[in-house]
Amino acid sequence: MLDLLINSQSASQVLKSEVLADQHDTRSLPNSKNERRVMKLQRYERIPAWPVSNGLKLKVIELLPGGHRVASDLEERYGGMDCPNTFVNTDEIRYTSPFLLLVHHNHMFRLNDPTRWIEKSLIPEGFPSHAHRGMLTVTICLNGGMVHRDSLGIKQAFGVNKIEYSGKHTQALNFGAGVIHELMWDNTPSRRGQQVINQEIYQIWVDLPTDQRMSNISVDLLGGKEETPTVVEKRGSRLKSSTLVIAGSHRNHKSTMAQKSAYTILLVTVEPGEVWRQSSPTSYHSMILYMRKGSGTIGGRRVPKHYTAFCSTDGDIEVVAGSQGADFLYLAGGPLDQNVVARGSMVGESGQDITDAMKDVNQNKMGKPWEVGISDAEWRRHIRFHPCSYNAEE
Repeated sequence: MLDLLINSQSASQVLKSEVLADQHDTRSLPNSKNERRVMKLQRYERIPAWPVSNGLKLKVIELLPGGHRVASDLEERYGGMDCPNTFVNTDEIRYTSPFLLLVHHNHMFRLNDPTRWIEKSLIPEGFPSHAHRGMLTVTICLNGGMVHRDSLGIKQAFGVNKIEYSGKHTQALNFGAGVIHELMWDNTPSRRGQQVINQEIYQIWVDLPTDQRMSNISVDLLGGKEETPTVVEKRGSRLKSSTLVIAGSHRNHKSTMAQKSAYTILLVTVEPGEVWRQSSPTSYHSMILYMRKGSGTIGGRRVPKHYTAFCSTDGDIEVVAGSQGADFLYLAGGPLDQNVVARGSMVGESGQDITDAMKDVNQNKMGKPWEVGISDAEWRRHIRFHPCSYNAEE
């Protein structure tokens, strides 16, 4: 549960030298080229899920000498883990705002495995209907696909297969004043004709400016070269790097994602030994890299697979890919100078905001949760009798 009151306005006034001193790491000091360095490197706990049996085996392997590296390699092949990176706390809000949470999910579903049906009866395959308020989520499909339904009557499917999902691989959902939604793994065999489905996503929770936390709700799908351009760099005929622009821009190529504040989200792959660079506005004090595959070096410090790097607060960034290349998520943005209270899936400025949100949930003002697995006809009938009281953005 996120249940912390943070005054990020006072935190943002802390001098960079004081932030770096807290880390006791001279490698974080900027060099003469004013490039970002790694202030903090962290491997967040990975949690067994989908299938839990795979995840539990990986947790045992992690206990062995060198087990983290072996478990990471096996997870890439067999799934079974999710990894919540929670940023809302007094130590990190100074260099993570507006980002509240990043979760990397990597799961494998064997559709004909009898143990899958046992697990499915205990743990639904996805995220059953629940409420959010005061935040935006960005969900990026890396493998497989997802199906969204909400209490406004909106249904969407998105994923990596360009034909099945019409090229839409990312959902940007501004919850604003609040809505009930579900997000389930698209494990329909007929859609793929395969018996083993790898489902892998990033989900990022982004804080909204205080005056936007009760805004109208919007649900947008993104994908394709106009909405999320891919920037390819080459050395002669040889590929150097590929950057998918989810939000913000890279080398003057911009995403069309509607944003309530200034931030950039990029999916980056860099070939072995090659260098990737990104310039940022001076207001972008927050910069986070999550290494999905391979490794990279930032300012002389290596970032291994499944580690999160928190970077110093100004300058450009240069990532040198390791011997197996680098595949990472890049987050950067300008901190929001405002109070943040986060509890569960509700975000506000004060404890009273959270109390009001929970009251609205209990009174079904955001809609009423529905049972897992009901048909579209049953879902539409349900939301007709239990509609969301808040408006969608036109």
